[in-house]
Amino acid sequence: ADAPDEMVFTKGQIRAVTDLPLLVDLRTNLLTTEISTGIKTIPLLPDEAIKIAFASRVVDGIYPKKSDAEIEFLEAENGRLVYQINGLSKRKLLGLLPLTLPETALVDTANGQVTQPDKSLGKLLLELVAFPIK
Repeated sequence: ADAPDEMVFTKGQIRAVTDLPLLVDLRTNLLTTEISTGIKTIPLLPDEAIKIAFASRVVDGIYPKKSDAEIEFLEAENGRLVYQINGLSKRKLLGLLPLTLPETALVDTANGQVTQPDKSLGKLLLELVAFPIK
């Protein structure tokens, strides 16, 4: 782990970093964590979260911090567990000029829903003129 109180779990080439406590039930092979609302099972693993984020087109790539790609696993509002994926979004300015913009996707571990944190006014305006590449 990168900091003394961080834990890392890996699936394939994807590393998820967290400061939440992780437990593995050896009988069921289920991964759980304890958060403010109690103990929760983590049904969605990091590699699946990346696939879902890519399929949603919120992000097209991720920032690798090391040799493996790394994402954050954290507790969001209302006791939701999410993977935070800091990535890249490929767009075309006015449909002509290619751009690669930083983007953040939050993938809910309970249902795989992809959301984005609140965006700045500048980012919202840029999205009006920079269209996703299909």
